[in-house]
Formats: sequence, structure tokens, C-alpha cells
Amino acid sequence: MSIHAALYHKTRYSYDRPTGHGPHVIRLRPAPHCRPTVLSYSQKITGGEHFINWQQDPFSNWNARLVFPDKMTELGVEVELVVEMAVHNPFDFFLEPSAEKFPFTYDATLKKELMAFLEPGAAEPQFSAWLAAFRREIGDKPIRTIDFFGRLEPAGCSAASNT
Repeated sequence: MSIHAALYHKTRYSYDRPTGHGPHVIRLRPAPHCRPTVLSYSQKITGGEHFINWQQDPFSNWNARLVFPDKMTELGVEVELVVEMAVHNPFDFFLEPSAEKFPFTYDATLKKELMAFLEPGAAEPQFSAWLAAFRREIGDKPIRTIDFFGRLEPAGCSAASNT
């Protein structure tokens, strides 16, 4: 069973005199890879003549780049969106044979493509403690990656901590 969710966004600026604008980028459109099915989408720009160019950022998110050639006394942006949200099986995906056991190693080409996501940041003390406990729990032996995902849970959210 699915449900429909509607979103309405309105931003309005008013100026006491005609005001020039540089380019604006509006990021209020679902990416093509989002899971919910987009049933309808509309974007309305008011306040003056404008040019719009739809672009995608490196992560495939839609960006509406707006250019306003003339000064304006107001600017309005309205977006309406309706999506169909359905239950999805989080384990409905394909694993390459080389990734069926955790830990695994990426091949050189894929590792190069993912490098920006593999660079760890500074860990907060609570996360470091959780990670150390998790590593003790799973040990050094490889386990099925699906089982590894199933054992991940945020600190303080285990069934034992809720009793």
C-alpha cells in the first residue's frame, strides 16, 4: 500500500525600490534517482522576466538556475510536489561477488571513483566508542555483507537498551 505526500513551498521577497539580482539557483526538485514516484511537480517564478536553465549537479540533483535581466520590486518562488511513497525492501539490491563478505576491497577503478566518500572525517567520542564496541562484536572474521548491515544500529537504539 502506498500513500501520497504533497509539499508546497512559497518564498516571497518584497523590496522598497527596484532591485537588481544576480543569478539564483533553486534546488527544490527531486533528483531523478529518488525512490518515491513523482506524480506532479510545478515551479512558478514571479516578480519579473527571467531565464531558466535546468542543470544537474555532480550528484544528479536538479538545479534551476534563474537569471533576471531587469530590476524587480518583488521575487516569488512557489513549488508544488506530489509523490507516491511506497514500502521498499531495504535489502532489495545486488552485490558484486567481490563484496559479498565484509570487509571487502574495492577494485582500483571503483576505489578511485569513490575516493571522496572513503575519506574519513574526525570521529566524535561517542561514535568512536560505538565503533570500537561494534568491531569487538563482529570480530576479525569476514561475515556476509547483508548480515553486517543487519547488525548495524545506532548507539542507544538496540533492543537491549530499550528495555
